[in-house]
Amino acid sequence: MRRRHVYVGLAATVVVTLVVAMAVALSRSDQGDLVADRSPDAATTTSRQTTTTSTTPPTTGTTAPTTTAVTTIPPPTVPPTSAPVRPPPAVGADGTTLLVWTSGGLPAGFSADVAAIPQVQASTVVYGDLIRLLATDAADGSPVDRTTDGWAFPIDAFAVDPPAYAAFQPSPDADALAALSPGGAVLTRSSALVRRLDVGGTLRFAGGDVTVTGIVADESGGGAEVIVHRDDAVRLGIDDERFLLVADSDRAATLDAIRARTPAGEFLSLRGSDQARWMRHGDRVEPQARVKRVFGEFTFRDTSGRDIQIDPAWVSKNIVTTTVPLLGQIRCHAVIVPLVRAAMEELERAGRADTVRADQYAGCQYARRIAAGAGLSRHTWGLALDLNIGSDPRGTYDSQDPALVAALTSRGFTWGGEWEYPDPGHYEYTADPPD
Repeated sequence: MRRRHVYVGLAATVVVTLVVAMAVALSRSDQGDLVADRSPDAATTTSRQTTTTSTTPPTTGTTAPTTTAVTTIPPPTVPPTSAPVRPPPAVGADGTTLLVWTSGGLPAGFSADVAAIPQVQASTVVYGDLIRLLATDAADGSPVDRTTDGWAFPIDAFAVDPPAYAAFQPSPDADALAALSPGGAVLTRSSALVRRLDVGGTLRFAGGDVTVTGIVADESGGGAEVIVHRDDAVRLGIDDERFLLVADSDRAATLDAIRARTPAGEFLSLRGSDQARWMRHGDRVEPQARVKRVFGEFTFRDTSGRDIQIDPAWVSKNIVTTTVPLLGQIRCHAVIVPLVRAAMEELERAGRADTVRADQYAGCQYARRIAAGAGLSRHTWGLALDLNIGSDPRGTYDSQDPALVAALTSRGFTWGGEWEYPDPGHYEYTADPPD
Protein backbone atom coordinates (compact mmCIF):
# COMPACT_ATOMS: atom_id res chain seq x y z
CA MET A 1 0.00 0.00 0.00
CA ARG A 2 1.08 3.54 -0.74
CA ARG A 3 1.48 6.02 2.17
CA ARG A 4 -0.61 9.17 1.90
CA HIS A 5 0.17 12.40 3.79
CA VAL A 6 -2.56 14.99 3.35
CA TYR A 7 -2.25 18.43 4.80
CA VAL A 8 -5.39 20.32 5.73
CA GLY A 9 -4.50 23.37 3.66
CA LEU A 10 -3.77 21.33 0.56
CA ALA A 11 -7.03 19.34 0.96
CA ALA A 12 -9.04 22.54 1.12
CA THR A 13 -7.39 23.83 -2.03
CA VAL A 14 -8.16 20.60 -3.90
CA VAL A 15 -11.80 20.65 -2.81
CA VAL A 16 -12.29 24.24 -3.93
CA THR A 17 -10.65 23.49 -7.29
CA LEU A 18 -12.87 20.47 -7.86
CA VAL A 19 -16.03 22.40 -7.00
CA VAL A 20 -15.16 25.16 -9.44
CA ALA A 21 -14.33 22.67 -12.19
CA MET A 22 -17.62 20.83 -11.69
CA ALA A 23 -19.59 24.06 -11.82
CA VAL A 24 -17.96 25.05 -15.10
CA ALA A 25 -18.62 21.61 -16.59
CA LEU A 26 -22.28 21.68 -15.59
CA SER A 27 -22.67 25.17 -16.99
CA ARG A 28 -21.24 24.07 -20.35
CA SER A 29 -23.44 20.97 -20.39
CA ASP A 30 -26.56 23.06 -19.70
CA GLN A 31 -25.71 25.43 -22.52
CA GLY A 32 -24.63 22.93 -25.13
CA ASP A 33 -25.04 19.19 -24.80
CA LEU A 34 -28.42 19.22 -23.09
CA VAL A 35 -29.85 21.67 -25.61
CA ALA A 36 -28.59 19.51 -28.47
CA ASP A 37 -30.13 16.41 -26.87
CA ARG A 38 -33.54 18.07 -26.78
CA SER A 39 -33.55 18.80 -30.49
CA PRO A 40 -34.92 16.08 -32.80
CA ASP A 41 -32.70 17.40 -35.59
CA ALA A 42 -29.07 16.97 -34.57
CA ALA A 43 -28.05 19.66 -37.02
CA THR A 44 -30.46 22.19 -35.54
CA THR A 45 -29.88 23.24 -31.95
CA THR A 46 -30.60 26.96 -31.97
CA SER A 47 -33.55 29.15 -32.85
CA ARG A 48 -33.89 29.90 -36.55
CA GLN A 49 -35.56 32.46 -38.73
CA THR A 50 -38.07 31.10 -41.22
CA THR A 51 -39.98 32.72 -44.02
CA THR A 52 -43.64 31.73 -44.24
CA THR A 53 -45.44 32.12 -47.54
CA SER A 54 -49.22 32.35 -47.75
CA THR A 55 -50.74 31.85 -51.18
CA THR A 56 -54.03 33.44 -52.19
CA PRO A 57 -56.28 31.61 -54.63
CA PRO A 58 -55.39 32.42 -58.25
CA THR A 59 -57.56 35.05 -59.82
CA THR A 60 -56.72 34.06 -63.39
CA GLY A 61 -56.32 30.31 -62.94
CA THR A 62 -52.58 30.45 -63.58
CA THR A 63 -50.91 32.56 -60.89
CA ALA A 64 -51.31 33.18 -57.20
CA PRO A 65 -50.03 36.34 -55.47
CA THR A 66 -48.05 35.64 -52.31
CA THR A 67 -47.21 37.46 -49.11
CA THR A 68 -44.32 36.66 -46.79
CA ALA A 69 -43.73 37.11 -43.09
CA VAL A 70 -40.59 36.33 -41.09
CA THR A 71 -41.03 34.45 -37.81
CA THR A 72 -38.39 33.21 -35.36
CA ILE A 73 -39.17 29.61 -34.43
CA PRO A 74 -37.26 27.48 -31.90
CA PRO A 75 -36.25 23.99 -33.05
CA PRO A 76 -38.68 21.19 -32.13
CA THR A 77 -37.88 19.30 -28.93
CA VAL A 78 -38.30 15.68 -27.98
CA PRO A 79 -39.60 14.39 -24.63
CA PRO A 80 -36.98 14.34 -21.84
CA THR A 81 -35.01 11.13 -21.44
CA SER A 82 -35.84 10.91 -17.72
CA ALA A 83 -39.35 9.54 -18.33
CA PRO A 84 -40.43 6.58 -16.15
CA VAL A 85 -39.48 3.15 -17.46
CA ARG A 86 -42.34 1.54 -19.41
CA PRO A 87 -42.80 -2.11 -20.31
CA PRO A 88 -41.51 -3.09 -23.78
CA PRO A 89 -43.88 -2.67 -26.75
CA ALA A 90 -46.70 -5.19 -27.05
CA VAL A 91 -45.74 -8.01 -29.40
CA GLY A 92 -46.91 -11.48 -30.23
CA ALA A 93 -45.39 -14.78 -29.18
CA ASP A 94 -43.02 -14.57 -32.15
CA GLY A 95 -41.67 -11.21 -30.97
CA THR A 96 -43.40 -9.06 -33.60
CA THR A 97 -46.48 -6.86 -33.80
CA LEU A 98 -49.06 -7.82 -36.42
CA LEU A 99 -50.21 -5.03 -38.77
CA VAL A 100 -53.70 -5.55 -40.24
CA TRP A 101 -55.32 -3.35 -42.90
CA THR A 102 -57.71 -3.51 -45.81
CA SER A 103 -57.85 -1.30 -48.89
CA GLY A 104 -59.99 1.80 -48.34
CA GLY A 105 -60.48 1.25 -44.61
CA LEU A 106 -61.52 -1.58 -42.28
CA PRO A 107 -64.97 -3.16 -42.80
CA ALA A 108 -67.68 -2.29 -40.27
CA GLY A 109 -67.30 -4.33 -37.08
CA PHE A 110 -64.01 -5.85 -38.25
CA SER A 111 -61.84 -4.41 -35.46
CA ALA A 112 -64.18 -5.75 -32.77
CA ASP A 113 -64.22 -9.16 -34.44
CA VAL A 114 -60.42 -9.29 -34.48
CA ALA A 115 -60.19 -8.20 -30.82
CA ALA A 116 -62.47 -11.12 -29.88
CA ILE A 117 -60.18 -13.77 -31.41
CA PRO A 118 -58.96 -16.00 -28.53
CA GLN A 119 -55.29 -15.75 -29.57
CA VAL A 120 -55.36 -11.93 -29.64
CA GLN A 121 -53.85 -10.62 -26.41
CA ALA A 122 -54.02 -6.91 -27.24
CA SER A 123 -55.14 -4.80 -30.19
CA THR A 124 -55.84 -1.21 -31.08
CA VAL A 125 -57.59 0.35 -34.03
CA VAL A 126 -56.21 3.53 -35.61
CA TYR A 127 -58.42 6.01 -37.46
CA GLY A 128 -56.84 7.92 -40.34
CA ASP A 129 -57.82 10.60 -42.86
CA LEU A 130 -56.50 13.54 -44.83
CA ILE A 131 -57.62 16.72 -43.06
CA ARG A 132 -57.32 20.43 -43.86
CA LEU A 133 -54.89 22.61 -41.90
CA LEU A 134 -55.76 26.30 -42.03
CA ALA A 135 -53.17 27.96 -39.79
CA THR A 136 -50.48 27.37 -37.15
CA ASP A 137 -49.09 29.47 -34.30
CA ALA A 138 -45.90 29.09 -32.27
CA ALA A 139 -46.07 28.46 -28.52
CA ASP A 140 -45.82 32.21 -27.86
CA GLY A 141 -48.83 32.89 -30.11
CA SER A 142 -46.90 34.31 -33.05
CA PRO A 143 -48.15 33.20 -36.50
CA VAL A 144 -46.19 30.56 -38.39
CA ASP A 145 -48.35 29.45 -41.33
CA ARG A 146 -51.48 31.00 -42.79
CA THR A 147 -53.74 30.05 -45.70
CA THR A 148 -56.36 31.98 -47.62
CA ASP A 149 -60.07 31.21 -47.96
CA GLY A 150 -60.76 27.88 -49.61
CA TRP A 151 -57.13 26.72 -49.44
CA ALA A 152 -55.49 24.45 -46.86
CA PHE A 153 -52.40 22.34 -46.17
CA PRO A 154 -53.12 18.61 -46.64
CA ILE A 155 -52.41 16.73 -43.39
CA ASP A 156 -52.14 12.97 -42.93
CA ALA A 157 -53.75 12.51 -39.50
CA PHE A 158 -54.35 9.62 -37.08
CA ALA A 159 -56.80 9.42 -34.18
CA VAL A 160 -55.96 6.86 -31.49
CA ASP A 161 -56.84 5.49 -28.08
CA PRO A 162 -53.66 6.87 -26.45
CA PRO A 163 -52.88 4.16 -23.86
CA ALA A 164 -53.71 1.34 -26.27
CA TYR A 165 -51.66 2.80 -29.12
CA ALA A 166 -48.77 3.71 -26.81
CA ALA A 167 -48.58 0.07 -25.63
CA PHE A 168 -47.25 -0.85 -29.09
CA GLN A 169 -44.54 1.86 -29.15
CA PRO A 170 -41.07 2.06 -27.58
CA SER A 171 -40.04 4.40 -24.77
CA PRO A 172 -39.74 7.33 -24.47
CA ASP A 173 -42.18 7.97 -27.35
CA ALA A 174 -44.77 5.74 -25.69
CA ASP A 175 -44.96 8.19 -22.78
CA ALA A 176 -45.74 11.17 -25.02
CA LEU A 177 -48.41 9.15 -26.81
CA ALA A 178 -49.98 7.76 -23.63
CA ALA A 179 -50.24 11.29 -22.19
CA LEU A 180 -52.20 12.57 -25.21
CA SER A 181 -55.55 14.05 -24.12
CA PRO A 182 -58.50 15.62 -25.97
CA GLY A 183 -57.48 18.94 -27.48
CA GLY A 184 -53.85 17.86 -27.75
CA ALA A 185 -51.74 16.61 -30.64
CA VAL A 186 -48.53 14.65 -31.04
CA LEU A 187 -46.39 15.41 -34.09
CA THR A 188 -43.87 13.10 -35.69
CA ARG A 189 -40.37 14.49 -36.07
CA SER A 190 -40.72 15.06 -39.82
CA SER A 191 -44.01 16.87 -39.32
CA ALA A 192 -42.56 19.10 -36.60
CA LEU A 193 -39.76 20.10 -38.95
CA VAL A 194 -42.12 20.81 -41.85
CA ARG A 195 -44.50 22.73 -39.60
CA ARG A 196 -41.69 24.53 -37.73
CA LEU A 197 -43.54 23.91 -34.49
CA ASP A 198 -42.53 22.84 -31.01
CA VAL A 199 -44.47 21.69 -27.95
CA GLY A 200 -47.05 24.37 -27.13
CA GLY A 201 -47.67 25.30 -30.76
CA THR A 202 -51.22 25.39 -32.11
CA LEU A 203 -52.71 23.86 -35.26
CA ARG A 204 -56.00 25.24 -36.56
CA PHE A 205 -58.04 22.78 -38.62
CA ALA A 206 -61.42 23.19 -40.23
CA GLY A 207 -62.82 21.28 -37.23
CA GLY A 208 -61.07 23.34 -34.54
CA ASP A 209 -57.72 23.79 -32.80
CA VAL A 210 -55.29 21.36 -31.15
CA THR A 211 -52.16 22.11 -29.14
CA VAL A 212 -48.89 20.23 -29.61
CA THR A 213 -48.11 18.20 -26.47
CA GLY A 214 -45.33 15.96 -27.77
CA ILE A 215 -43.03 15.06 -30.65
CA VAL A 216 -42.10 11.45 -31.45
CA ALA A 217 -39.99 9.56 -33.99
CA ASP A 218 -41.59 9.07 -37.40
CA GLU A 219 -41.68 5.31 -36.82
CA SER A 220 -43.48 5.63 -33.47
CA GLY A 221 -46.25 7.65 -35.12
CA GLY A 222 -46.63 5.42 -38.16
CA GLY A 223 -45.30 8.27 -40.28
CA ALA A 224 -48.44 10.36 -39.70
CA GLU A 225 -48.14 14.13 -39.54
CA VAL A 226 -50.51 14.62 -36.61
CA ILE A 227 -51.84 12.18 -34.01
CA VAL A 228 -54.84 13.21 -31.91
CA HIS A 229 -57.07 11.67 -29.25
CA ARG A 230 -59.94 9.57 -30.53
CA ASP A 231 -62.40 11.91 -28.81
CA ASP A 232 -61.33 14.59 -31.32
CA ALA A 233 -61.73 12.37 -34.36
CA VAL A 234 -65.27 13.40 -35.33
CA ARG A 235 -64.79 17.16 -35.03
CA LEU A 236 -61.56 17.02 -37.04
CA GLY A 237 -62.98 14.77 -39.75
CA ILE A 238 -60.92 11.64 -39.01
CA ASP A 239 -63.68 9.15 -39.72
CA ASP A 240 -62.16 5.96 -41.15
CA GLU A 241 -60.82 2.94 -39.26
CA ARG A 242 -57.65 2.37 -41.27
CA PHE A 243 -55.60 -0.34 -39.54
CA LEU A 244 -55.09 -2.54 -36.49
CA LEU A 245 -52.03 -3.32 -34.40
CA VAL A 246 -52.22 -6.76 -32.79
CA ALA A 247 -50.25 -8.75 -30.20
CA ASP A 248 -51.10 -12.44 -30.23
CA SER A 249 -50.15 -15.77 -28.70
CA ASP A 250 -50.22 -17.90 -31.87
CA ARG A 251 -49.52 -16.14 -35.18
CA ALA A 252 -50.68 -18.92 -37.49
CA ALA A 253 -53.98 -19.33 -35.64
CA THR A 254 -54.48 -15.56 -35.52
CA LEU A 255 -53.93 -15.18 -39.26
CA ASP A 256 -56.40 -17.96 -40.03
CA ALA A 257 -58.99 -16.42 -37.71
CA ILE A 258 -58.59 -12.92 -39.22
CA ARG A 259 -58.91 -14.28 -42.76
CA ALA A 260 -62.07 -16.14 -41.76
CA ARG A 261 -63.57 -12.87 -40.46
CA THR A 262 -62.71 -10.84 -43.57
CA PRO A 263 -65.64 -10.22 -45.96
CA ALA A 264 -65.42 -12.05 -49.28
CA GLY A 265 -63.71 -10.02 -51.99
CA GLU A 266 -62.04 -7.65 -49.48
CA PHE A 267 -58.32 -7.07 -49.96
CA LEU A 268 -56.49 -7.93 -46.71
CA SER A 269 -52.89 -7.19 -45.69
CA LEU A 270 -51.33 -9.12 -42.79
CA ARG A 271 -47.69 -8.27 -42.06
CA GLY A 272 -45.44 -8.50 -39.03
CA SER A 273 -43.38 -5.59 -37.77
CA ASP A 274 -40.34 -7.45 -39.09
CA GLN A 275 -41.81 -7.17 -42.61
CA ALA A 276 -43.58 -3.80 -42.74
CA ARG A 277 -41.53 -0.66 -43.38
CA TRP A 278 -44.21 1.48 -41.73
CA MET A 279 -46.73 0.26 -39.16
CA ARG A 280 -49.74 1.75 -40.91
CA HIS A 281 -52.07 1.17 -43.85
CA GLY A 282 -50.29 1.31 -47.23
CA ASP A 283 -47.12 0.38 -45.37
CA ARG A 284 -44.88 0.23 -48.45
CA VAL A 285 -45.55 3.83 -49.46
CA GLU A 286 -43.36 6.60 -48.03
CA PRO A 287 -45.50 8.65 -45.60
CA GLN A 288 -46.62 12.10 -46.69
CA ALA A 289 -44.71 13.88 -43.89
CA ARG A 290 -41.42 12.55 -45.23
CA VAL A 291 -42.35 13.33 -48.84
CA LYS A 292 -42.95 16.92 -47.77
CA ARG A 293 -39.54 17.14 -46.09
CA VAL A 294 -37.80 16.18 -49.33
CA PHE A 295 -40.00 17.67 -52.05
CA GLY A 296 -41.87 20.48 -50.32
CA GLU A 297 -45.41 21.28 -49.30
CA PHE A 298 -48.24 23.14 -51.00
CA THR A 299 -51.73 24.32 -50.22
CA PHE A 300 -54.63 22.71 -52.06
CA ARG A 301 -58.35 22.85 -52.63
CA ASP A 302 -60.77 20.23 -53.93
CA THR A 303 -62.35 20.72 -57.34
CA SER A 304 -64.45 17.71 -58.42
CA GLY A 305 -64.39 14.02 -57.61
CA ARG A 306 -60.86 13.16 -56.64
CA ASP A 307 -59.30 16.04 -58.58
CA ILE A 308 -57.70 18.89 -56.68
CA GLN A 309 -55.88 22.15 -57.44
CA ILE A 310 -52.54 22.88 -55.78
CA ASP A 311 -50.63 26.12 -55.31
CA PRO A 312 -49.56 27.28 -58.80
CA ALA A 313 -46.40 28.82 -57.35
CA TRP A 314 -45.26 25.39 -56.12
CA VAL A 315 -46.07 23.86 -59.51
CA SER A 316 -44.13 26.56 -61.36
CA LYS A 317 -41.08 26.03 -59.14
CA ASN A 318 -41.00 22.20 -59.16
CA ILE A 319 -42.82 20.72 -62.17
CA VAL A 320 -41.26 20.60 -65.65
CA THR A 321 -42.42 19.36 -69.04
CA THR A 322 -39.87 17.72 -71.32
CA THR A 323 -39.33 14.87 -73.79
CA VAL A 324 -37.60 11.55 -73.06
CA PRO A 325 -36.94 8.46 -75.19
CA LEU A 326 -39.68 5.82 -75.56
CA LEU A 327 -42.30 7.83 -73.65
CA GLY A 328 -42.22 11.14 -75.50
CA GLN A 329 -43.46 14.14 -73.54
CA ILE A 330 -43.63 13.84 -69.76
CA ARG A 331 -44.61 16.29 -67.03
CA CYS A 332 -42.90 15.43 -63.73
CA HIS A 333 -41.07 16.82 -60.71
CA ALA A 334 -37.73 18.23 -61.84
CA VAL A 335 -35.85 15.85 -59.51
CA ILE A 336 -36.99 12.68 -61.28
CA VAL A 337 -36.77 13.81 -64.91
CA PRO A 338 -33.05 12.91 -65.36
CA LEU A 339 -33.71 9.54 -63.68
CA VAL A 340 -36.59 8.70 -66.00
CA ARG A 341 -34.55 9.80 -69.02
CA ALA A 342 -31.59 7.64 -67.95
CA ALA A 343 -33.85 4.59 -67.46
CA MET A 344 -35.45 4.99 -70.90
CA GLU A 345 -32.07 5.53 -72.56
CA GLU A 346 -30.75 2.37 -70.91
CA LEU A 347 -33.64 0.32 -72.28
CA GLU A 348 -33.24 1.87 -75.71
CA ARG A 349 -29.50 1.09 -75.85
CA ALA A 350 -30.18 -2.49 -74.77
CA GLY A 351 -32.68 -2.97 -77.57
CA ARG A 352 -35.56 -3.28 -75.09
CA ALA A 353 -37.81 -0.48 -76.30
CA ASP A 354 -40.54 -3.15 -76.47
CA THR A 355 -40.83 -3.05 -72.66
CA VAL A 356 -42.51 0.36 -72.79
CA ARG A 357 -45.81 1.09 -74.52
CA ALA A 358 -45.98 4.84 -75.18
CA ASP A 359 -49.71 4.54 -75.95
CA GLN A 360 -50.25 3.07 -72.47
CA TYR A 361 -48.32 5.76 -70.58
CA ALA A 362 -50.88 7.28 -68.18
CA GLY A 363 -48.89 10.25 -66.95
CA CYS A 364 -46.71 11.49 -64.12
CA GLN A 365 -47.85 14.73 -62.47
CA TYR A 366 -51.52 15.31 -61.98
CA ALA A 367 -53.07 16.69 -58.82
CA ARG A 368 -55.59 14.29 -57.31
CA ARG A 369 -56.53 12.13 -54.38
CA ILE A 370 -56.05 8.37 -54.48
CA ALA A 371 -59.86 8.17 -54.40
CA ALA A 372 -62.60 10.68 -53.65
CA GLY A 373 -62.18 11.74 -50.02
CA ALA A 374 -58.93 9.77 -49.60
CA GLY A 375 -55.30 10.86 -49.22
CA LEU A 376 -53.22 12.54 -51.90
CA SER A 377 -51.60 10.48 -54.64
CA ARG A 378 -47.84 10.91 -55.04
CA HIS A 379 -48.71 11.88 -58.62
CA THR A 380 -49.66 15.23 -57.08
CA TRP A 381 -45.95 15.84 -56.39
CA GLY A 382 -45.01 14.53 -59.86
CA LEU A 383 -43.09 11.62 -58.31
CA ALA A 384 -44.88 8.66 -59.90
CA LEU A 385 -45.14 7.17 -63.39
CA ASP A 386 -47.94 4.95 -64.69
CA LEU A 387 -46.59 2.71 -67.44
CA ASN A 388 -48.24 0.01 -69.59
CA ILE A 389 -51.52 0.58 -67.78
CA GLY A 390 -53.69 -1.14 -70.36
CA SER A 391 -51.98 -4.48 -69.82
CA ASP A 392 -51.34 -4.20 -66.07
CA PRO A 393 -54.34 -2.67 -64.27
CA ARG A 394 -54.32 -1.85 -60.54
CA GLY A 395 -55.35 -4.69 -58.25
CA THR A 396 -53.87 -7.43 -60.46
CA TYR A 397 -50.71 -9.41 -60.02
CA ASP A 398 -49.73 -9.15 -63.68
CA SER A 399 -46.02 -8.49 -64.08
CA GLN A 400 -44.07 -6.02 -66.15
CA ASP A 401 -40.89 -6.87 -67.97
CA PRO A 402 -38.05 -7.33 -65.44
CA ALA A 403 -35.79 -5.12 -67.58
CA LEU A 404 -38.20 -2.18 -67.19
CA VAL A 405 -38.63 -2.81 -63.46
CA ALA A 406 -34.86 -2.98 -62.95
CA ALA A 407 -34.18 0.17 -64.99
CA LEU A 408 -36.41 2.20 -62.66
CA THR A 409 -35.94 0.51 -59.28
CA SER A 410 -32.15 0.80 -59.66
CA ARG A 411 -32.67 4.57 -59.78
CA GLY A 412 -34.71 4.93 -56.60
CA PHE A 413 -38.23 4.05 -57.74
CA THR A 414 -40.42 1.53 -55.92
CA TRP A 415 -42.52 -0.79 -58.05
CA GLY A 416 -46.23 -1.10 -57.28
CA GLY A 417 -46.23 -4.69 -58.50
CA GLU A 418 -44.58 -5.69 -55.21
CA TRP A 419 -47.19 -3.99 -53.01
CA GLU A 420 -49.71 -6.00 -50.98
CA TYR A 421 -52.47 -4.36 -53.02
CA PRO A 422 -50.62 -4.47 -56.33
CA ASP A 423 -50.40 -1.65 -58.83
CA PRO A 424 -48.01 -3.15 -61.40
CA GLY A 425 -48.03 -0.18 -63.76
CA HIS A 426 -47.05 2.24 -60.98
CA TYR A 427 -43.47 3.38 -60.31
CA GLU A 428 -42.95 5.80 -57.44
CA TYR A 429 -39.77 7.68 -56.58
CA THR A 430 -38.73 7.80 -52.92
CA ALA A 431 -35.89 9.57 -51.13
CA ASP A 432 -35.05 9.60 -47.45
CA PRO A 433 -35.10 13.02 -45.77
CA PRO A 434 -31.72 14.37 -44.66
CA ASP A 435 -31.01 13.63 -41.01
